[in-house]
Amino acid sequence: MLNPELKLNPKIFDPDVEQKPIRDGYGEALLELGEKNPNVVVLTADLAESTRVHKFAEKWPERFIECGVAEQNMAGIAAGLGISGKIAFISSYATFSPGKNWETIRTTIIYNDANVKIAGHHSGIVTGPDGATHQATEDIAIMRCLPNIRIISPCDAIEAKKATLYSAEVYGPFYLRFVRDKTPVITTEETPFRFGKIEKFWIPRTDANNTQTEANGDILYKELSYKINGLIYKIKNDLGLGHKENVYKNAFEIELQKEKINYEKEKSIEIIYDGKKVGTYRPDFIIEDKILIEFKTGLNFSPEYKKQIWYYLKSTKYKLGILVNFGNRDVNIYRIVYDKSRDKKSNFHEGSRESSHGFADVIIFATGHLLYQALLAAKELEEEGIYTYVCNVHTIKPLDGETILELVSLPSVKGVVTVEDHQITGGLGSAIAEFLVKANISRTDANLTRTNANNDVSRTDANLTRTNANNLPLTNANNTRTNANNDVCDSSRNGLRRFVVPPMIFIGLQDTFGESGRPEDLIKKYKMDKEAIKEAVKRLIE
Repeated sequence: MLNPELKLNPKIFDPDVEQKPIRDGYGEALLELGEKNPNVVVLTADLAESTRVHKFAEKWPERFIECGVAEQNMAGIAAGLGISGKIAFISSYATFSPGKNWETIRTTIIYNDANVKIAGHHSGIVTGPDGATHQATEDIAIMRCLPNIRIISPCDAIEAKKATLYSAEVYGPFYLRFVRDKTPVITTEETPFRFGKIEKFWIPRTDANNTQTEANGDILYKELSYKINGLIYKIKNDLGLGHKENVYKNAFEIELQKEKINYEKEKSIEIIYDGKKVGTYRPDFIIEDKILIEFKTGLNFSPEYKKQIWYYLKSTKYKLGILVNFGNRDVNIYRIVYDKSRDKKSNFHEGSRESSHGFADVIIFATGHLLYQALLAAKELEEEGIYTYVCNVHTIKPLDGETILELVSLPSVKGVVTVEDHQITGGLGSAIAEFLVKANISRTDANLTRTNANNDVSRTDANLTRTNANNLPLTNANNTRTNANNDVCDSSRNGLRRFVVPPMIFIGLQDTFGESGRPEDLIKKYKMDKEAIKEAVKRLIE
């Protein structure tokens, strides 16, 4: 399901979903910045309209420099402006800037920590008919290797605007990556943009046994469940974690009242056996006389407790229990279902999890416009009973290592898929693989690792993994062993848990150039569409 916390475009899966060039967001942001800050200056290399800076040039010609077909000069001029109190934006096709003028950017901008924002346009194969010479598919790699650079690859025009505005607030070099063609609008104005943070756009809704569905396959109390989830996420965002149980119960009651949702608090329910009352059960809340809700803080619900809730459902008129745990690191939501229409076949299942740290088969990390293809794939995979997270990695440098580790360390995860309109060498996939190889988990609890100021894992182990001919990591038998539940165990006697790099599949250009063609045809040909992503996920779980 789409993450209700992030207030994404509700029409994202509609056939007529709004489409807009990502570069438009850049142009809109420059106009806003021009109004707010007289120190903002814009430069281009004979590509004002194509890079959407022409309106800024018309409005503030004294703050606009047309450098002509001279990308190296543009970078040098911008560097001087950037160390002289100006906020300089340089705009060109990414094949030319940072492609053609890479050394000038390196030496004059990056090395001198000049306040310059490098906007690389027409990136990826969706540049389409312009062909391989104008399709920048190596730009992330050549910029990511430079020290002291921040890299943002927005997923749509709205996020591009937010990213551009943010870059102007922070001193120092940025690389902003934009594509040419119209792409689906995924986010809304209300969707948060948090630099350096991986956002979970798609979160698993069910587990493989479908215990939260009715007999006809529909989600049980679907709309009401979504409302409840939204209220819980809102409370988490507003209050944070670490409070006592009653704090969250009281906040939840306030939200129910605000939303005018009928509820009863701590009402006793009769437990019936053989037609007779044998006891009572008092859940924290009964919602609309349909859903039972229990709250807990700290340690999570035990399997035994979940099973007891299932038996309570079996002994009462209710079908659905929702268990909410405000834990030490996140909120976890469990759904326990008892369907009386299938009583003879009904068995207890531990319950599906709906949280940022729940059940998932595969984690999909995507950047840029191909995030849309990843979301399409996740939706269709879930209909087949395969559950994924789809993460928007808009910030490629610095990388959000904490979120990566939290997700790939879930016991249910069988692998990782990375998705990018870029060469698989040196891009997002490489960045995540490099990070994971360095990860060496030295604690057995949920605080899996410690990172330093550069977001690097503070302990490394070069022998954690080896790879086969297909670049799929294999566990090193000398380093790790697994128990019957496939939990990773340390081979040493101290019993510490050690992290093992999961298998990874990289979606992107596979060491080849693109060609001329329609963007949709090129994405399909080079296996970067939803079908390729679905195939990759299925490979990992088979």
